[in-house]
Amino acid sequence: MLLVLLACRPAATPEPLDQAAEPLLNASPAWLDFGSVPAGETVGRTLELANLGDADLHLLKLELDSDAWFSVSAPDAVVVPPEQATRVVVAFSPASDGGYSTHLWVHSDDGDPPLGVALSGVGRAPVLDLSPRDQDLGSVGVGCREDQPITLSNHGGEPLTVTHLEFASSSDELTFTADTDSNGPLPWTLVPNESAEVWLSYEPTTDTAAMASLVVESDDPTAPSVLASYNAQGSADAWVTDSFDVPQAQAVDVVLALDWSASMLDETADLLASFEVLLDGLDDNGMDYQLATVVEDDGCVVVPSGQPAFIDASQSRSQQLDNASWMICAGDSSSGCGSGARNSERAFMLLEAALRGENTDAGGCNQGLVREDADLVLVGISDEPEQSVNPYTYYVVLFQSMKSSSSQLVMHAVGGDYPTGCDGAQAYTGFFEATVATGGQLFSICEDWDDTLGHLANAVGGSPRMGSFELSEVPAPATLALSVDGVGIDDGWAYSEVDNTVDFSEPLAPGASVLARYAVAASCP
Repeated sequence: MLLVLLACRPAATPEPLDQAAEPLLNASPAWLDFGSVPAGETVGRTLELANLGDADLHLLKLELDSDAWFSVSAPDAVVVPPEQATRVVVAFSPASDGGYSTHLWVHSDDGDPPLGVALSGVGRAPVLDLSPRDQDLGSVGVGCREDQPITLSNHGGEPLTVTHLEFASSSDELTFTADTDSNGPLPWTLVPNESAEVWLSYEPTTDTAAMASLVVESDDPTAPSVLASYNAQGSADAWVTDSFDVPQAQAVDVVLALDWSASMLDETADLLASFEVLLDGLDDNGMDYQLATVVEDDGCVVVPSGQPAFIDASQSRSQQLDNASWMICAGDSSSGCGSGARNSERAFMLLEAALRGENTDAGGCNQGLVREDADLVLVGISDEPEQSVNPYTYYVVLFQSMKSSSSQLVMHAVGGDYPTGCDGAQAYTGFFEATVATGGQLFSICEDWDDTLGHLANAVGGSPRMGSFELSEVPAPATLALSVDGVGIDDGWAYSEVDNTVDFSEPLAPGASVLARYAVAASCP
């Protein structure tokens, strides 16, 4: 700032000058410190300009090195007689946070260089700092998640008010969380040196790039709106496509060996009451099944005269249930199924008798029970350990020899939990080991029978037929895309991390073709 001062005097007859007389400028104080002043406010300080000489002092010009934040008024008088003074007002009006200093130069006719007065002051204002402001999150593996905190800080001397946050992203995989649970709803007030965190998260499902921007609005007078930009890149080491074909209806012969001892009275009744669940499950899984239950020591399946020694899908449901009652109750349900008339904790021996050639050949009591091309599923049901005369290995080898391939035999069990048992039922040792040896399962006899028989039906059906497919690699779950017979499907299936399978909620039609495409899971940090 330049302030030019002009002084006028009336014309007069010149007087002889005293060559020794001259003015002498003095400023008081020599330094004006305004201290700390909030931005937007103004503080004035008085500066006295005195004439210590013996001739009139003429103020010619007041000049600031920089007029940023400082200003100076005109003096009360531009001609200062000897031993007199005049005053000016210097004002400090900071617009932002920070310290500032400059000089006021007073030009006069005292013959010396301009007189300098030091000026200083500190402005106080909120200052928003955003860190990081611009960042590349780098390459993030598909299926992994990268969380980046963004810190909003007040580096100024006055409270900062954050009024608005606006986030925009090119992908719904690059997201923003304001964390209002911790910070509360906007607006946020941050005192000097206080911070708040917001979060940027990236969870890619594809190997493409994503970009995002964040605008933060506040009462920072210097930067009321701050723009930050972020970008990231998804990466996948490999993409895999697995294909599965749902088998056509597969032939399977199922023989249940039921313990008919006294302790099994309730369980036998429960089996009969829930037997339709087993039939429903086999039907739902599209199985070409023959099903029988054996309780007699001679291995003969008990059915009404003229009926085959098995239940199959060609029979009506009422006929199937009637035959099941005969099989389970040994032909006389009126006396109570499982009355204890037989001591049959010997499922292996019951099954051996039921499958002997003289029983299954032409003319035998179980003729037609075992088909050459069908898989063979054998199920032991008991609340006590297996008590057949030979070890389980003997019977596993025997039953496997009845099929052209050992893979055609599976043995399941319904018995006491292994190894501790459950609710009065002893662990089903002996038969449990046979299930392990043949890839079967043990189902708890202490669970609800509807659930148990439903699980058994699914186990008989096998994974493909019940709509469960094991993937060849471990996927990034979010990348899984499934199609059935060429049609993409979004619902009706789920991924199991435990089994690494995709499981359909409803069985698929026999012969259906399933494709599963996914990115192989990256090694996430």
